[in-house]
Amino acid sequence: MFHIQAVAQPASPEAAPIGNPSDWIAEPDYPLLASLNGKTGITAFKLTVDPKGIPTSCDIAASSGDDELDKKACALLLQRARFQPPIGKNGKPIASTFASRVRWTLPGNPTNPTDNTRSMTWEAELNPQGVVDRCQLIQKDDFVFRDAPNPCSNMLGKTITRPGVPLPRLRARFTHTVVFDVVDEKP
Repeated sequence: MFHIQAVAQPASPEAAPIGNPSDWIAEPDYPLLASLNGKTGITAFKLTVDPKGIPTSCDIAASSGDDELDKKACALLLQRARFQPPIGKNGKPIASTFASRVRWTLPGNPTNPTDNTRSMTWEAELNPQGVVDRCQLIQKDDFVFRDAPNPCSNMLGKTITRPGVPLPRLRARFTHTVVFDVVDEKP
């Protein structure tokens, strides 16, 4: 869960967010290494917004304590945040700022954040000719595999046993596992 909270900036005009700022950063955006290492914190930022309502720069006002979280916050805000800029004395939109915070809390992950193993599991059923005719994704860890296609789409209709050898109907379970280990860098 992420929270973006507006902070008043009386010294310069404040841009008004278009939509809900909490939608700018979502659970799947949590940086992988930060989540694996259990990193959390609050990134305070200040965006400079052009007269069209598009952020042009992001400055970290107070760090979350993790560079990866801070950099990710700015990158996502520059990409997704949009504003209704204030109107100047001449009646035209003017450049402005928007200051707020991103609260980084670990997504609802039932596994231990210090666990370094992530996996995706699927089951396929094979007819007596060894052709996959049913397939179902059982489990997919979104930290690693969020952008991965469903492996079943590539398996349906494929023969995965030796052709010409009759078999009983079979069920095969596949697990793709990724294990992360810290590498000690020696200078």
